[in-house]
Amino acid sequence: GGLPQLKHEFFRLAVRAGSLEGLILVGKEEEGEKIVAAAVCFGPGVEFMGSAEQRDLGYGKFLESLPESTKVWWNDTYGPLSQKLIEDTIGHKDALNAWVPILIATLPEYQHKGYGTAITKCICQAVRPCFHFPFVPER
Repeated sequence: GGLPQLKHEFFRLAVRAGSLEGLILVGKEEEGEKIVAAAVCFGPGVEFMGSAEQRDLGYGKFLESLPESTKVWWNDTYGPLSQKLIEDTIGHKDALNAWVPILIATLPEYQHKGYGTAITKCICQAVRPCFHFPFVPER
């Protein structure tokens, strides 16, 4: 919605929801304990903010914090366009049986160093034993 100041609250919401019903992957710097990249994914049959338990983790508060124009964008533009993209690319039935990463992030100073790629590869490795879908290469 063009409001970078909200990204941290959205990231926290995604992590809380992922810890409840999803999969969280983190990447640490090569020599150290600092987390520099992370991903949050939801597996077959589980949607981000798709349960009351997830929404109870702060979704209402997050939505209330949005300016009215962003709420309108979220509900009238982002949501419908996201659904259309899913329908047009993999279809509704396959989307319900897919792993969906809703957050893949790398700290700015660690970008372009392979951390995001490594996290993406880990997602593919983590979900392959659970479910096969077209976005996981068989290499």
